[in-house]
Amino acid sequence: RKRRYLCPSCRKRFTEPYPFLPIYHRRTRRLAFYIVSLLRQTFSLKQIAELTGVSVQTVCRLLDTI
Repeated sequence: RKRRYLCPSCRKRFTEPYPFLPIYHRRTRRLAFYIVSLLRQTFSLKQIAELTGVSVQTVCRLLDTI
């Protein structure tokens, strides 16, 4: 989760920048590559989801992109 901050002078909210996280993404490329490496092994989608802390649907969507 990204931390959110509030500027005391202008009351504008902004989030902490993550240079290693692509714009509009919630998972890192490193995690995506790790999930793909687990897909190449004999892990089930459910096992991968439990190991990485993402949903089975997220693993399926990542599988569709490769």
